[in-house]
Amino acid sequence: MPLGDIPNRVHFLYHNHQFEGLANNLNSDRALPAGRGVVHTSGLGPLGEYEEVNGDVMPQSTHSAAHAQGNVVSFWLNSQTAPTHSPYKVGQWAYCWQNDIFPWAGNHSARLCADFQATLPHSTTTGGSVNYAYMAMAIRDCATQTVFWVQNSCYDSRGDQMRVEGLVWWAEMKNVIALGFYGGQRYCTPLPNSRHIQGKTWRDWRYFGASISAPQLLHMVCEANRRFNLQCSGNLDQYRLELIGVGPEMCVRDGQNGSMGMQIKDLRVFTWQRDMNASKQ
Repeated sequence: MPLGDIPNRVHFLYHNHQFEGLANNLNSDRALPAGRGVVHTSGLGPLGEYEEVNGDVMPQSTHSAAHAQGNVVSFWLNSQTAPTHSPYKVGQWAYCWQNDIFPWAGNHSARLCADFQATLPHSTTTGGSVNYAYMAMAIRDCATQTVFWVQNSCYDSRGDQMRVEGLVWWAEMKNVIALGFYGGQRYCTPLPNSRHIQGKTWRDWRYFGASISAPQLLHMVCEANRRFNLQCSGNLDQYRLELIGVGPEMCVRDGQNGSMGMQIKDLRVFTWQRDMNASKQ
């Protein structure tokens, strides 16, 4: 366990999920079901068969593919056979909570944490397309119904230039996206032993973990209120955790193409009381 022996300080919100293939677990181009982990895809079209060859994620056809077995979810994204109605091609291990989860209610010293391990052995881009992978959590202000999408990148094909932290207004959904990366400190703090954002592919399992403290959440809220003329609540008890998604994504516009392979295992979400220091890796 990368975090070490800390059971007395952790309250798990999601962990130990075991998949038994894609049957009843695939959720394509529709809203997430509540209360169970799923393999979520968007903008990929029909999925083909998947296989693993020498540690690489390989399709058996030109279609995008996915696989889920045990505690591992695998994706192969290929834009060439995907629909063109949206430039975004997404694969995620996703979970939407059925019960109300208020991570900071009555305990403002708590940190909301998420961690996982990943391999990303394949990524190609042509014509200016972009590949990236991230962890995203949706946190709703129940007073105003504004959702903060905290998105932390673990890979970006553009390399170091995409070590970006800042807020973006999602006009279509009238929500806020808080962009960050593993190694950043503005909205999330790396958990001990976490890798930082990668700019090249890798074949070994690498650990990524991040936490959100109460001051970091309030920093997001205050910045969003100021920049986007919002009136989000400053009461931490109002903020509900709704969903998490981890996986690869491609942005492919007209005249562009891309492909991407990624595997994820041991996705966990939990609160931790300990005051954690970021690693220097």
